[in-house]
Amino acid sequence: MSSLELNRFLTSTGRVTIIEPLDVACMNRREWCKAILKENGAALAVTASLLGFSLWLHLSYEWSPLQLPDEDWKEKLDLHLTWAPFAIRYFQSYSTLALHNLFGWPFKESFFAIQFSLALILGPVMHRYLRWLGFNPAWSLVGLVLTFTAYPIMGAHFEPTHTWDDFWAYLFLVLTLMSALDRRPLATAFWLTLGCFAREQTLLFYPVVLMTLWWQRAGIRRSSLVFPAVVPLLLYGLFRVWRWDRIDPTRWKLAADNFSDARTTQDSLVSLIIAFGIMWLLALAGLWWMSEISDKTNRSILRWGMATAVPLTTAVALLFTFARETRIMFPSFVIIVPLSLVTLRAGWNHIARHRWLWLFGVAAALVPAIWVGLDLADKLFPKFAYGANAMFRRDIAGIHIGLGLVFLICILAAGIDRLRPSIQTANNKKNRPGGGG
Repeated sequence: MSSLELNRFLTSTGRVTIIEPLDVACMNRREWCKAILKENGAALAVTASLLGFSLWLHLSYEWSPLQLPDEDWKEKLDLHLTWAPFAIRYFQSYSTLALHNLFGWPFKESFFAIQFSLALILGPVMHRYLRWLGFNPAWSLVGLVLTFTAYPIMGAHFEPTHTWDDFWAYLFLVLTLMSALDRRPLATAFWLTLGCFAREQTLLFYPVVLMTLWWQRAGIRRSSLVFPAVVPLLLYGLFRVWRWDRIDPTRWKLAADNFSDARTTQDSLVSLIIAFGIMWLLALAGLWWMSEISDKTNRSILRWGMATAVPLTTAVALLFTFARETRIMFPSFVIIVPLSLVTLRAGWNHIARHRWLWLFGVAAALVPAIWVGLDLADKLFPKFAYGANAMFRRDIAGIHIGLGLVFLICILAAGIDRLRPSIQTANNKKNRPGGGG
């Protein structure tokens, strides 16, 4: 509604005589702010709360890089600006340098201001992405909690995770998939290109992005599909030709290094476990409960992502990088988190008939199962090759092993609950006169 139309309407109702265009603009701005807060307020609150807990962890423990002096952070920044494998990623390093130069902030404060700001933006964006996949606001908030309590975000900067440009890549990846779901190929190409520049690992999600656009092709000009298919590869390919550096030959030997002995194997296995923890099991179970998703395209996206991007990302992390750097496995969260929600939602619907009994049973099993998980983690992973932050990583692995035990108990109980009517029917037939044969 234009300002002139609004003036006519309000004047005809007798409420006001005239509204200046500036007042209309202010009203529109206020309404826009209210709509944004209504849509994203809960997601922002949940995200801010979880990031506050993460900040407390980083401030409280001596192995956090937040405890390092600014001289060490200058060395970190210099390394990322000059060393070839890091220097091809511009977003975090140059934005940190820009904040330092513009406002005189120390390097450490500049770095973390950007990191936590990106994470705060990622929260509502992730919430919106889950809404696009068909989850209601409440379950989307549950997905947000799963995302931000995952170790690669909650403990993003503890050694040996070493998060740097990753939050940029997470954000661009979610925006890429949202644009594809919204049938916007140009926006998809834009965000996918930025994602590749943030971290080349984003290329592993190319099949998911292109198939999403193909499944959503109704109403899209076929010629416009060329942009997301070609532009990111072309621009990033030209950039890598310009910034060509010979691949370090030791990269091809990292698979052997990750599993060279008992200690390095423990590093790699714990990293694999804590990348998603209980969500690994929930996501695999989510494939079984896929019929809970009503939209066929959304089902196809998650299946295709689980078949391509998730194993590719995990394999690259285990074979061609230091597997102990858990963050390298985390981009799969765009597939793992929705599939985990599918399982949780299906489980919640299943136990709705006996909700309090089930909740009591789960609560009763939780503490002893986590205690068993922590004890198992101590026995399975006594020492790490990379000693920094060892106890914290081991404990996180133990907690998730315990949660996995609870999950398996729930699956067993649900199976028994499902079989009980058929067992009862069989017993009734057997006890019926002449039913015993």
